[in-house]
Amino acid sequence: TSCALYLPLYKLPGAVFNSRDRNAFLCTNVGSVWTPQGRSFDGVDDRIDTADIDIVGDMTLEAWVKLKIKTAHQYLIAKRDDSDFTTPLNLIYNFTLDAFRFVLGGGGTDATAATGRANIAVNRWHHVVGTISGTAVVMYTNGVGGTPAAFVGTQQTNNLVVRLGGPYTNGLTDYMFNGLISECSIYTRAMSAQEVMNRYLARKGKYV
Repeated sequence: TSCALYLPLYKLPGAVFNSRDRNAFLCTNVGSVWTPQGRSFDGVDDRIDTADIDIVGDMTLEAWVKLKIKTAHQYLIAKRDDSDFTTPLNLIYNFTLDAFRFVLGGGGTDATAATGRANIAVNRWHHVVGTISGTAVVMYTNGVGGTPAAFVGTQQTNNLVVRLGGPYTNGLTDYMFNGLISECSIYTRAMSAQEVMNRYLARKGKYV
């Protein structure tokens, strides 16, 4: 299977739990509060650390998220070290653009960011998906893809784990996620635009 990580957080209470994929990664929760809708993150220091997952080549990041406030950039899923240039993957809310972005480091001074549609509503569920297929990087919001970006550089790896709720740098009070994450998954292939839309339509009844 191409599923490298799957976390149905609405089914995963407790301080530690295993991912619901073939890898059964042991994940550690720090601070986020379980609810029947998913995990609630406080925007200060809540986070979930998963596993050291590096994907070089096609990939997909997918999540159902609900923002509580829009006052700063917020990292949803990150494997970010000291800069965007050397970061294997980031799925973020960009406050300046009021949009979700999928960011991939290319090494050196290269980083590629694909941006989804703008005007994100707070306290509403959003299906967010970032894909890279070959050199085409696309950010989807609620089934609709933004303008593709052309990846530049070489895809990066590092020895950090994939973190939900914030990055590793700038301290634990910068760019932390304030809201809920219900489901999160990572795939070692790129979903097509039609597949992303189909998945949004299939699951939106639970959220929208």
